[in-house]
Amino acid sequence: MKKYLLALIGAVTLTQAFADYAITPAQQVDFTLGESIPVFGSKSPSQTLGQVAYRYTAFWFYLEAGAGGWVGSRSSGIANAEMGLNYKDFSIGTGPAYITTTSSSLGTHRQFMSTARWTFNPMPIYVEWNHVSNARRVIGGPGPNAGENFVALGYAHAF
Repeated sequence: MKKYLLALIGAVTLTQAFADYAITPAQQVDFTLGESIPVFGSKSPSQTLGQVAYRYTAFWFYLEAGAGGWVGSRSSGIANAEMGLNYKDFSIGTGPAYITTTSSSLGTHRQFMSTARWTFNPMPIYVEWNHVSNARRVIGGPGPNAGENFVALGYAHAF
């Protein structure tokens, strides 16, 4: 009984400590358009990435599912699922992605997409950095691992 009481007191204390930062559960649709940038070893030609995603945010966490594609010297589709941390106007996360066409910098269909985002509240506008890579240096596997990086501007429609 004593450890249950201590666990309850700990949970209440943590809840109070983070109460100022709690985020009301929210749902939104994101519209993102970004341009590739040659950083972190990426050697891909200039590409534009467009994406539509559904994002659910609760407390400090978010889940996102999106689909879109590249427009430029090559065309390829992308579908991704992502989860991450959200603190006030900043969020960072990663998750699996699938691309329809490989390239010299994205050597496999299975990829990871990592995102860092800053939202300009109260406006529904955000800027984000995306990195798409097969994470070969981290988890091993076939294909090149240069990856592609994008700086994007987006609009979030809440409902």
